Amino acid sequence: MIRISMMILTLVCAGSAVAADGSLTAVIDWSQWDNILRAHVVDGRVDYDAVRDDTGFDATVERIASADLAGHDRATLLTFYINTYNVLAVRGILNGRSPRSNLGKLRFFYRDKYALAGEKISLNRLEHNRIRPLGEPRIHFAIVCAAASCPPLRSEAYAVESLDRQLDENARAFLDDPSKNRVDLEAGAAYLSKIFKWFREDFEAAAGSVQSYVAEFIDDPRAAQSLRDGRLDVRYLDYDWSLNGTLHSE
Repeated sequence: MIRISMMILTLVCAGSAVAADGSLTAVIDWSQWDNILRAHVVDGRVDYDAVRDDTGFDATVERIASADLAGHDRATLLTFYINTYNVLAVRGILNGRSPRSNLGKLRFFYRDKYALAGEKISLNRLEHNRIRPLGEPRIHFAIVCAAASCPPLRSEAYAVESLDRQLDENARAFLDDPSKNRVDLEAGAAYLSKIFKWFREDFEAAAGSVQSYVAEFIDDPRAAQSLRDGRLDVRYLDYDWSLNGTLHSE
């Protein structure tokens, strides 16, 4: 099965911390990050200047630095790491970094390290050593490295109790965006984001092939069947590394 809704539900029930009223508890309080996203992210476009000026942002970064990850289940950790990646990617942009150039990518993803639960970690290590091993391909439509061709940053924080719905919505929205993915039946081609090339093994592990994975999240039944049957040539689109928002102040 591609989607892991039942697995997440099982893990949540089995291992998530539960408050006195029976609600699920997160690793840290994401309310300020949620407020920032709702106020300063519109249709995936980020007002970085406004985020910089919002005191809740630095407070969220500090919570990530001192988080206690012990005793939390997979679904809770997945939620924590997705939110954390997005916060720290924004932190990188506000620190003056950018993934637009090769040197910029080296600094942004590999060299710069951030405090997370008492240790220092790069965005690259966070993605490859912490998030991907949790075995959820839909994270590639949720973690956002501040580039225009990335999936759009949601205008809300991820939450354990709604994670499966949020990830499913992200996958469908990402594949429904013709600037990022499109299927041309007449040309016999599927033009896909390079995300599907870079992380091919994640999608193949879930569905057997990139085409079969994509077919699960597109609305056109003819295109979906053509993908499953392997009748479409996959061509990967150029990736736009320009900023996914605006930043004016230094």
